[in-house]
Amino acid sequence: MGIDTVKPRKSQKVSNIPQVGISGIKASLRTRIKLYKKRAKEIEDYLSKHPDEWGKFQSEFNDEVNGIFREIMDYERTQLSLGNRKKVQNLKDFFIKNFRGNFYVGDLCKWSIDKPLGYPGDFKIIYDIYLNSPKTQGFERLFDNYFQMSAIAVAVRNRKEDFKHMIIEHIPKINNSVIRVMNLASGSAKEVQELFLEDRINTNVYFEVTSNSGQKAHYLANNCFRRKVFRQYSSLTKAENLLKGTQQIKECRG
Repeated sequence: MGIDTVKPRKSQKVSNIPQVGISGIKASLRTRIKLYKKRAKEIEDYLSKHPDEWGKFQSEFNDEVNGIFREIMDYERTQLSLGNRKKVQNLKDFFIKNFRGNFYVGDLCKWSIDKPLGYPGDFKIIYDIYLNSPKTQGFERLFDNYFQMSAIAVAVRNRKEDFKHMIIEHIPKINNSVIRVMNLASGSAKEVQELFLEDRINTNVYFEVTSNSGQKAHYLANNCFRRKVFRQYSSLTKAENLLKGTQQIKECRG
């Protein structure tokens, strides 16, 4: 079956969403997502036979999903500006009940919704965002790629690069024979791993990677490279007191 058997549909006109009421936005979403589901089924059927050809549909998929969520966000922004939080919650409940299952696809999306470690933005999902290398194929790959292309995922990766640059530029300015860098609320510590590969990070630089989670501690201990100094702390205060009175670079991340 060739690619011509699955043709992109024409763009649909969308009403001026910020001016519609709650019944209007619900009706608009029903119509838009009904069209999305029809097209998604065509693409999913094709990719079930050609799972490695997801790249042919990524741009179209991104446009479709962006259109749906932009419609929601425009409505929410308008209602919040008017103080109508109940209408925003009403729409959220409506979407979860009727449509979330249609977007519960792909490893990254499922992990973010399920929060298996109990909170969003956990060290595992941050590590996956840093890697930016989804392993899924077929229809699921479209969702994982979309996740990695989102502005927030790009910002997370940029933050890592900014931190690395800050450390690399700052360390030569410190005259201590031993430099200890404390990484508080360390997340995945991927930036620390990458710093170990930098020639400009001398052997007198040690990283103190902290965590108050046993599961996270095990994960970090198995994902950090050479020259690591790893400790697990029960509180942020205790971790800070450890290096009290010494010269250090602190990175505090939530």
